[in-house]
Amino acid sequence: MYFKKVSSLEDLKQQYRSLAMQHHPDRGGSSDAMKAVNGEYDVLFPIWQKKHNQVAEVRNTETARSTRSEFYTQNGWKGKNYDSILSTIDIAKLIRQYVKQAYPLHKFSVTRQYFAGGSSIHVALMEAPHPVFAEGKSPRDDHVQNAPAYFEPGRWAFGDEPRCVLTEQAVTVLQDVQAFINSYNYDDRDSMIDYFSTNFYSRLDIGKWDKPFKVVEKTPRVAAMSLTNRGRQYAGKRRPVRDLPNQAGR
Repeated sequence: MYFKKVSSLEDLKQQYRSLAMQHHPDRGGSSDAMKAVNGEYDVLFPIWQKKHNQVAEVRNTETARSTRSEFYTQNGWKGKNYDSILSTIDIAKLIRQYVKQAYPLHKFSVTRQYFAGGSSIHVALMEAPHPVFAEGKSPRDDHVQNAPAYFEPGRWAFGDEPRCVLTEQAVTVLQDVQAFINSYNYDDRDSMIDYFSTNFYSRLDIGKWDKPFKVVEKTPRVAAMSLTNRGRQYAGKRRPVRDLPNQAGR
């Protein structure tokens, strides 16, 4: 048994969070242990929920699944596909499958990394059959030849400066990919209170330092999947990065 001396529904949820931090595969634990923790939690939750509702003024209507990722900060969010059982390796595989099927004429690099205290997924657009930067607005026009542009919520940037301007076609593709990545994540970080909790850290780039993005025209081989909650692609249209909406994919 992983849960010890549970005293209340709130205590059960707090123990679950501690056990998840200890046994989740992305934090050095094992998949078998995490599955066992989830199994025990699913059994105990309705028992303690019933006890809670017998004396509480307001009934608790949560489910075990809905409470597996609770937010301690004001701006915490969770993607629609988030599942605590999925590891970063699993999610990276899903991202690879998605970009291959949705954008067969593009080439993406998807890598993941584990480190003390968490994990990260790095996605980079390496090739596309169309330009991604408006003429004269590429990072390489003003900076190091092979420097990548990277995504921050609501903007594309080089360093700390939002100086890149993307074509409308690139915006459609990249925001869709970012939304798919975010759909498997949750974020409950707040540096003001020194509290950091996220499923994984992510970064979406155009090119890499050692290998810049390039335009490569290809012949369609398979039909692309429909864009998730995005409009059609409009080749050649451009708009400044600072005007783009914040796509959280939540």
